Amino acid sequence: MAIRRGGMQTPTAASSVFHANKFTSTGFTEYTGVGFAPDLAIQKAVSDGDNWDVVDKLRGPSKALETNSSDAEATGTQYFLGGFLNNGVKMGSETSGQFNGWNPNLHLYWRRARGYFDVVTYTGTGSATTVAHNLGVAPEMIWFKCRSNADIWTVYHSALGEGKRL
Repeated sequence: MAIRRGGMQTPTAASSVFHANKFTSTGFTEYTGVGFAPDLAIQKAVSDGDNWDVVDKLRGPSKALETNSSDAEATGTQYFLGGFLNNGVKMGSETSGQFNGWNPNLHLYWRRARGYFDVVTYTGTGSATTVAHNLGVAPEMIWFKCRSNADIWTVYHSALGEGKRL
């Protein structure tokens, strides 16, 4: 099946594609006021050794990866997001979960936009491959993570040069 993702425009203001918020309260069921429909959220309870949880719209709000861990993809709506909204996110069902109750709690939201940011999921074959995206330009930074197995994150940046990664 192929579905065209339409409407991806080059952003003209950072606030139309990125939003950061530090929460200092608990018990709410959703967070609005982002200014756009988020496609990716990264969260961390900043006062402790909590993980940086990554949740995106393509994989769904109940699936998370942790940037500071080699763990495989985790699943559950209790601690992760309950859903993506037109102007924010619905929190997970657990009021003391990562995406809601630990304080202070930092949330970062991104929206996919041509020439700026895209989220892509694919199934690898173990061979070098080209993965399609909707940036319209060559990516300057790419984060890779195997979702099905415990494996390290790989980060590519164009300043390092072709074939080099962190």
